[in-house]
Amino acid sequence: MRPRARTSSLALALVATIATTSAAVAHAQGTARDLARARTLDQQGARAYADGRYTDAIRYFEEAFRLGAPPIELWNIAKCYDRVDQPERAAEVLERYLATPELPKSDRAEAQQLLDAIKRRPSSVTVTSAPDGASVVVDGKAMPGRTPLTGTVPPGRHDVAVTRAGYDRYTSTFEAKFGRAVIVDATLRPEGSGTPTATPSEAGSAGAIAATATGPTKRAEKGTPSGETAEEGALSVQGLLGLQVVRHGDVGGGAAPAFGALATYRIGTAGGARIALGGMLHVTFDSWQNSSNRQESAAPCGLLGDANDGVPISAYGLADVSWRLRPSISAGPIGGIGLAGYVADQVGGDVFQPACSARTGVLPAVLAGGKVSWHVAPRFTLALFPILLHLQPAFDGARVTPRDASGVWVRATFAIGGGFDL
Repeated sequence: MRPRARTSSLALALVATIATTSAAVAHAQGTARDLARARTLDQQGARAYADGRYTDAIRYFEEAFRLGAPPIELWNIAKCYDRVDQPERAAEVLERYLATPELPKSDRAEAQQLLDAIKRRPSSVTVTSAPDGASVVVDGKAMPGRTPLTGTVPPGRHDVAVTRAGYDRYTSTFEAKFGRAVIVDATLRPEGSGTPTATPSEAGSAGAIAATATGPTKRAEKGTPSGETAEEGALSVQGLLGLQVVRHGDVGGGAAPAFGALATYRIGTAGGARIALGGMLHVTFDSWQNSSNRQESAAPCGLLGDANDGVPISAYGLADVSWRLRPSISAGPIGGIGLAGYVADQVGGDVFQPACSARTGVLPAVLAGGKVSWHVAPRFTLALFPILLHLQPAFDGARVTPRDASGVWVRATFAIGGGFDL
């Protein structure tokens, strides 16, 4: 029995060995066929890449890798995804490639460099607003210009604030990654309306990343809010042209053109009013009569020539308070205190005692009036000054008789102006 049994065991072992060998040969033949197909697909993928047919190249490389091609196919796939503007997929494939064990050091360094470059790409951010002409601050730094505007930001999470005079401040956050475009669409609401803003619109089919809104925040009642831009604390520079009439005490004067320049900086709000501080320079021409029609003279120049005119010059420190009447129109009082001087050569007539050279000195002066502003463009404003009153004491040398010019001198100016917010 044992020899049979021994003979039977040897036969079974031989059969098992033949079966195993046949399976191994069949597997080797199958693997060889797959690798041959993978090489062919890899070559087709390389041709497609060279021709700029990156989507086709991705298909070839992916199938080659599935059939057993080496991990270098992952590198090829990642390069193709990067070329068709799919950095997210490229980064995903590169991370799989870097996870490959025993990857050559040079290949790993090259792949890591490309992955880092993809993740560090800056994004383009476009900010629009309704109405436009608003200022934009991203991460506490003002972007140049007014909406609509476009800038660049590094990858990561960012805070954005959109502000415009007369409207609640709009804030939102967004995340920039893989160099994708970001769109922030801010709907501004009139100041104090309490109406929430809409969520910024999605970027659409282009693949841009839309901001996630956190809603508007009401600006502080006093001071300059955090992140507020030049629009909210606007530096405004304006020129004035007007017509002025003057009264020197009891002596009336003629109408004359007036010129001015003012600069104000908006410092904040109080009780719904916007408050700005600044300065103003005012220049006009002054004339009066010689009611007696007498030829006047003064030592040492003798007979006086043109002695009935001069050039008043005033400079004031200003306070400008305004309320928003409409989104683009505001109005309020303006006033200040300053100094008044006078430029003249020979003087006389009804206002001054005859003199060869006026030595009027510099006197305190007060300014009071009203102002209406129309913001016709994001950086340009038209202004109307229905009345500007300049009050000052009489200059030295003012006559007392036969007509009294020694009382308070009052100049009333009507002016229009225009200027820019810087």
